Amino acid sequence: MKYTQSGNTYLVVLQKGEEIVSALTQFAAQINLTCATVSGIGATDQAEMGVFDTFERQYYTKQIKAMAEITSLCGNITQKDGQPHVHLHATLATMFDVVGGHLNSAVVSATAEIFVTVHPIATNRQYDSAIGINLLTWEDNQ
Repeated sequence: MKYTQSGNTYLVVLQKGEEIVSALTQFAAQINLTCATVSGIGATDQAEMGVFDTFERQYYTKQIKAMAEITSLCGNITQKDGQPHVHLHATLATMFDVVGGHLNSAVVSATAEIFVTVHPIATNRQYDSAIGINLLTWEDNQ
């Protein structure tokens, strides 16, 4: 992982073999990130995507083990229990299929070029028992 900064924006470049979610979690911890938006593109040959079923209150996952372009990577980095929480969605295009949803993991096959824009908001995630997931919260009067 390499990164550079200009103002409140970082450019994070991941190399072949790096896993996107864990690399961004490590990056966020290194710079003490509490709130940011994420946008990027890249390529993967091994990924896990998920969709949360709000009726059954569980995630369904799909493994993608094929060369795929990451045509869209978006999401945020916030805090959960005082630690970085990376929440990403992605659209992956293989030669024969397009799949999108929650990105659980993706191993970079060539590169990933990711922009992280920092926001001065103190965030947290709290479990919502009515929905079954950790929802984003923040402190009022910032």
